[in-house]
Formats: sequence, structure tokens, C-alpha cells
Amino acid sequence: MPTAQPTALGSVFPTAISTPTRTPSKYNGGGAKSMPPSILQPTSSPTSGPTSLPTSSPTGGPTSTPTAQPARYQGANGDPHFKTWSGERYDFHGICDLMLLSNPKFNDNLGMDIYIRSKKTKQWSFISTAVIRIGVETFEVSGRKDGDAYWVNGIEGDVEGDDILWDERTNIAGYPIKYQRVHSIQREYVINLGESNEKIIFKTWKDFVRVDVVNPRDEDFTGSMGLIGSYPDGTIVGRFNPLSSMKDRNAFGQEWQVLSSDPKLFHSVEGPQYPARCVLPTKSSLRRRLSKSEISREDAEVSCSSITDDEERDLCIFDVMATNDKVTAEAY
Repeated sequence: MPTAQPTALGSVFPTAISTPTRTPSKYNGGGAKSMPPSILQPTSSPTSGPTSLPTSSPTGGPTSTPTAQPARYQGANGDPHFKTWSGERYDFHGICDLMLLSNPKFNDNLGMDIYIRSKKTKQWSFISTAVIRIGVETFEVSGRKDGDAYWVNGIEGDVEGDDILWDERTNIAGYPIKYQRVHSIQREYVINLGESNEKIIFKTWKDFVRVDVVNPRDEDFTGSMGLIGSYPDGTIVGRFNPLSSMKDRNAFGQEWQVLSSDPKLFHSVEGPQYPARCVLPTKSSLRRRLSKSEISREDAEVSCSSITDDEERDLCIFDVMATNDKVTAEAY
């Protein structure tokens, strides 16, 4: 857990970082590798004799195939909307750099941080850029307003030719990154953490960036904190007083602003930077932007009708009306 006061930059990045046990640690080193399975030893001697005949035949016919469990995901998207580890959803419209997740114990103290950058356009805010750090390596993704680009360890990738030139060996601290251009205004980057379909997903849609932590495992995320709460219960706790729950979401969001003493992960400095605080739009301005929407709620509901999750559909309707763009529904 974070200390009572944020530590200096030099203490966040270790001077010597051990190679992850599940993956190679060299950048572009060929992707993740699994450890060989254990070799089962034979029993010391045969059993005492043949086992008894099987019991009566099954009564209900063949057993049904287990149904696949839906993926568990937490993160941030849209205007900006947040989903905690416990599934609670809330909005924080502060415009600044924010710490979505701080996970110092990830992979035997190698550490993981995820930052998001929220920007204002007209009367609403959105996530324009996101960056992840694992060990001393970073991977950053931006939407169209911030260049529609990506950076590996601060080095910009080939935006125009990424469909063809994307290197399948690209990774962060040995964890492979899979790239897909969904269509002309949407890209997806999946960081495979190796076990149980556990992954971090960055998606862009026009100016928007979405971050999802999918199928988190206790051994990887226990003790993590940030805007998606404390793992695993999702409690909304402050950075400087982690033992008390915070009911005011604006105060909670402000507490997880990236500080001047935190690692500098974004490749550039933009917007309000600590000690300047996050800029918060007033409630009246939030109501005003919806009242001025050229898209009715009924039309927004039609645009978002394919979304099966009720809460996710409500967020989609809000974003469609706030952006005056029915196509915003495709970001979901």
C-alpha cells in the first residue's frame, strides 16, 4: 500500500530489477514463455487388485458442458466512467493526470502502474491518453486528439504503418502486446499477463481511450490501489489515508492525481500538473451540456440498444448525448 507521503521517483524504480519468472525480461525478446509442467512420478507398487465394478449407469445422460464464465473486467472509459474491482461504477470528470492503478507488488515487486490523462473539450471531459509501467518499461496509447499514436519506452511507433509493421515480438517487461486495428477509427492493444486469460487492454475510438483490467488474479493484484479501488474488495480509499473509505467521489478522484513525486510515465507534459489541482467542471455545466444535446434520449437509446449490460448501456446513452454523436456507441 502507498505510504502516508508519496516517495521520491528514485525509490519507485528499483536499481536492479529481477527478470520475471514467467516471462523473459528483455524488450522485444520473443514474448511470454510458460514454465514446463511438473513430471508425475509412478506409484511405488501396483494396487492390491482390480477395483470393483462401476456403479449403476448414469441416470441423467451425459453431463452438460460447463458454460464459459464471463470475463471480469475493471477500468475506465468514456466521459470518464470508472468501474471498481467490486463492480461499482462512478464518474469523475476531473481534468488532469490520474493514477488508475498502483500495484507495487506485481510479479514479485516488479511493480505496475497505470495512468490516464483526462482532457476537456467543449463542455465534457474524456480519457485522451493512457500509459502502463511494468518494472522500468512503459507502453503508452493515445486517441486522435493526442496524435492517435503509441509509444514503447517513450519511443513513438509507426502510426501509419502499424497494421503491416507491428512487430509480433513487441512486449513490455517480457509480456507480449498483441495489436489489432478494429477499423479506421478504432485500435486495440492487448497485454497478455500469461495466466487464466489475465490481460490489460487498451482501446482507442476517435479521441477516446479505454483501459480494462481483465480476469485479475489475486496473486498479481492483491494490495493494488487507485481509482478502481483497493483489490480485491474495490473499497474507495484515499491515497494518504487508506484505512478510511471516501464517500465523496470528487475528493477521491483528486486524491489520486499524479503527483510531482510520482514516476513520469507520459512521454509529454500537458494539462494541469501537481501542485495545480485537477480542474472540475461544475454540476450546472454538466447538466447544461445534456440539455443542449441535439440527440434525444430516445435516439441515444436506439444507438446503444445492442449493449446487453444495463449499466454499460446507460453510460453509452450518456456519452452519445454528451458528445452529440450517435457513433459514440461504437466505443462500447
